[in-house]
Amino acid sequence: MFTDMDYELEEDKLGIPTVPGTVVLKKDPNNLIGISIGGGAQYCPCLYIVQVFDNTPAALDGTVAAGDELTGVNGKPVKGKTKVEVAKMIQAVQGEAVIHYNKLQADPKQGKSLDIVQDIVFQLQRFVSGMSHYYDECYAVLKEADVFPIEVDLSRTTINYGSHSSYTGEYEEEEEEEEEEGKREEERRQAENGAEKLIDDE
Repeated sequence: MFTDMDYELEEDKLGIPTVPGTVVLKKDPNNLIGISIGGGAQYCPCLYIVQVFDNTPAALDGTVAAGDELTGVNGKPVKGKTKVEVAKMIQAVQGEAVIHYNKLQADPKQGKSLDIVQDIVFQLQRFVSGMSHYYDECYAVLKEADVFPIEVDLSRTTINYGSHSSYTGEYEEEEEEEEEEGKREEERRQAENGAEKLIDDE
């Protein structure tokens, strides 16, 4: 089973070794295991667990954690797939889901410096996952920066991205103005052609 994937110890481009693993999770009555997934095609080179929800099969089992890379589902590799496709792979099976993952193997000698790297990388992942307005562009940036998923304790990585909200808000306002300008231009053309203005269903 799972012959298409290499389970040898590997090191990512940051020089930090990762350890592969497999866990079988029993699904809840809603056919869920209790994780959210980030990354994936076409701009992020890997898929990773963004969050493990409380009191779910994944949380109660305790094996996988936020920041773990997802490498396969039910014996099939997920490389090159989108997070939606992977979620469907998990939902497709009933009763139990077999999750294949990679965990960071931390070197105790690296101490606090490794914690800082973990925090920065994972916060980048969470930040980009929430930026739906610029999803493609941001994942392209992370891909070029060779950012890879690592395990992080969510309880100590809470950051308020207030500046991000104002940033995206400015662009949303600009887009609304462009849309209004486009509507006015369309009305002008219709008036010139003697055409009746149609009301669009919102």
